[in-house]
Amino acid sequence: MDQLTIKQATVLTGKSEATIRRVLKKALAKKQKKAIKKGNVWLIDKDFLISEFSLDPDRQETNRDPNNDPAIQALIKQLEIKDQQIIELNKRLSEANILQKQLQDNLFSIKQIEDKKPNIFRRLLGK
Repeated sequence: MDQLTIKQATVLTGKSEATIRRVLKKALAKKQKKAIKKGNVWLIDKDFLISEFSLDPDRQETNRDPNNDPAIQALIKQLEIKDQQIIELNKRLSEANILQKQLQDNLFSIKQIEDKKPNIFRRLLGK
């Protein structure tokens, strides 16, 4: 009886971690002893996963080599492009914040000048 962790079960089944946990919770609710908890780690019976998800029993875990897989290479290239876009957007955001600060300072100084102009109330009250 092979025991797999939840992470290994996700690789074997191709399902998400949440799905594996949901199936595990359902099996435990039915009092099926298909998994055991050792510390903080759940160990799940491999045969149970195969039967639950109707998998081919001979299916083996596949580890992709990122250097030889064109799909992974394309995704890495897209990530590099997105990283550059994020850097550019952060620069623009920084520039916008500087301009906004300058405009706020200018507005504040104009407001102070307008407040010093005499108006009817200041003349009447002598301030």
